[in-house]
Amino acid sequence: IFVADVFHKVHVFNMKGGYLPSFSTRNLEPIDLCVDSNDFVWVGAVNGGLPSVPYFVHQYNRTGGRLNKFGVQMLGRQTVTAIDWQSDSIFVTVTDGKNKGSVRMYRPDGTL
Repeated sequence: IFVADVFHKVHVFNMKGGYLPSFSTRNLEPIDLCVDSNDFVWVGAVNGGLPSVPYFVHQYNRTGGRLNKFGVQMLGRQTVTAIDWQSDSIFVTVTDGKNKGSVRMYRPDGTL
């Protein structure tokens, strides 16, 4: 079980609730996460580094090694909501914070 912690960590638990080693996301603030069919952990996080793309999706292995990342154009609120286990596509919801929203499907390399 993986839990996103906005205080720069991903906590890991076994199925009985026992705490396993967590891993740091450095200066990133994880908002959400999901796990793909290859056991890679995809973390949606905010980062103040780039003003036009402050939301990034990061790929980690189970022990916290960062493997990949891509930016998502900020239109409002984004969350990584799901992984398609057949294609390993990452689904990101995008809302304007009011009534409009959409779902974007990204490949693991960050392309739409």
